Amino acid sequence: MKIFFLSDIVLEPVAKLLQQDGKHQIEIAYHEDLLGGLHSTEPVKLQSYDLIIIHTDVRFKKHTTEKIAGLLKQIEFLCKNTSVNILCSDLIELPYPKAILSKGINGVQDAWQLLHQEVEKLNVLPNFYWLNIDEQFRLIGYSNIYTYSLGHLYQMPYNKRAIGAFASMINQWTDFLHQPEKKVIVLDCDNTLWNGIIGEDGLSGIRCDLSHEGILFYHLQQFLIERKNLGFLLCLCSKNNENDVKEAFDTLNMPLKWDDFILKKVNWEDKSMNLRSIAVALNIGTDSLIFLDDSDFEVQSVRSLLPEVSVFQVKKDYSDFLVTIDSFLFKRKHLSAEDLRKHQQYVEEASRKLDEASFGSMEDYIKSLSIKLDIRCNDAGDFERVSQLTQKTNQFNFNKIAYSPAEILELSTSGNRIYTLRVSDKYGDYGLVGVILLLKNDESFILHNFLMSCRALGRRIESDFLNYVYSEFQQQGLSINQFEFVKTDRNKPAEDFYLQLSKDPIWQ
Repeated sequence: MKIFFLSDIVLEPVAKLLQQDGKHQIEIAYHEDLLGGLHSTEPVKLQSYDLIIIHTDVRFKKHTTEKIAGLLKQIEFLCKNTSVNILCSDLIELPYPKAILSKGINGVQDAWQLLHQEVEKLNVLPNFYWLNIDEQFRLIGYSNIYTYSLGHLYQMPYNKRAIGAFASMINQWTDFLHQPEKKVIVLDCDNTLWNGIIGEDGLSGIRCDLSHEGILFYHLQQFLIERKNLGFLLCLCSKNNENDVKEAFDTLNMPLKWDDFILKKVNWEDKSMNLRSIAVALNIGTDSLIFLDDSDFEVQSVRSLLPEVSVFQVKKDYSDFLVTIDSFLFKRKHLSAEDLRKHQQYVEEASRKLDEASFGSMEDYIKSLSIKLDIRCNDAGDFERVSQLTQKTNQFNFNKIAYSPAEILELSTSGNRIYTLRVSDKYGDYGLVGVILLLKNDESFILHNFLMSCRALGRRIESDFLNYVYSEFQQQGLSINQFEFVKTDRNKPAEDFYLQLSKDPIWQ
């Protein structure tokens, strides 16, 4: 990975550590190189990098509020004029006497209050991310990370422990930004969501509360509710009697409730089989799963049989719990409206499946849904979700190329067309679930990509979407003379649809 590292202190030791394994190629520059004023060619040069890291340390340069504000404006300019991901560290709060810093920003809290508007402008940009280095350094302790004499002499204050922590955080971030996000968190129950075994200890013998026996499990459940609110789906996978588990959720005053789980595999089957079943039911790959369990046997079994599943062992150790929930696997890069409705969308889908069983034919069932399509062309408000679909969609995707929102915006110019599809029916709103990306080629167009969210498949919506675009092109005297398709090990539904198209006289 090619990284451009901007800092106000000397960070060669961090760069050297990052380059040891050969994964990263790093170039270091200083804030002054940008604060002097960006010109139109700067974003073009930076476009060749995979990641831009901007680190600030206000103690050793004594930046003024105005200087930090200027830096934030330059970062905003970069974000808007390049599609490269930009990772910016927060300001490090080191306890210098405030009198010494009277001409500066006097600490992080004052800085954020004064610069709130500039910071908010950055937070909404799709290729901007905060690296909370100050939080991590607080956990280590400032006395363990700073060497004041070296900092004052060489403008490089960090000792070896801090350098190692800093490099580790960057490595985690680079992995996070360039890997697909996880979608589902699957939980065991006994000694995972509560302390104790429901089948042996009974309701009165398990703990998930603010007592010393139950607080870790109570906080884990609170954390899982936050993950659900960020669009993760929660499922149960527990060797237990279902009635006992349901009674625990319905009776005890725990943060999580029975209905917070979209699927419950509470039985005595092998857990790897249940995990596969969950993935099939949700129409996702098992590599989209995170699994939490306390048992050594179950953890090792799943790791062995399903190595693509991310597995965490829950231990009765609060420090270990803090490390677990800090994993990037539980984070989101950016949130869309569809992410926030994820749980409700699967509840609606469950209602559709129940209704489907009562119809004699698929045609009658589809008619009963009263499906409505909302198709738009080159709507800039859709481009962040379009970018997200290019990154997340695997099964129905003609061309597995991920695009940033800025790249999608650029593609929408020069006569190219990006059609987006929203779907709703009598049960609810699917959200933005389809994209057709057409590139202008002289007097005709190339269908560069066609992708659909898996939750919209099986209703023949993909055919209606493409037919709409085709009809619009006919009316405008335009033509689509080429389809691009790249086969992967996961896009069989897209391949089947593509092969049908190739046999259709319309496209021959």
